[in-house]
Amino acid sequence: MISLDLARKLKLKLNRQNQFKVSGLGGIPTQITASAEVKITLGSRVVYIMELWVTNIREGLDVLLGMDFMF
Repeated sequence: MISLDLARKLKLKLNRQNQFKVSGLGGIPTQITASAEVKITLGSRVVYIMELWVTNIREGLDVLLGMDFMF
């Protein structure tokens, strides 16, 4: 997950078609407002294209890392 503020700063192209609720930090329901695809390049050849969820996570928190909660 990435915060909406950081997504705007990075000028990510947001897809707002699939909005839904998830159990956020501490079990508090969180509204996923958008998603964005990002390209991550490691070295000169390894390229990953990942979909990130965009939401207002919490004040002072820009990114919440983890993969298992996205399935």
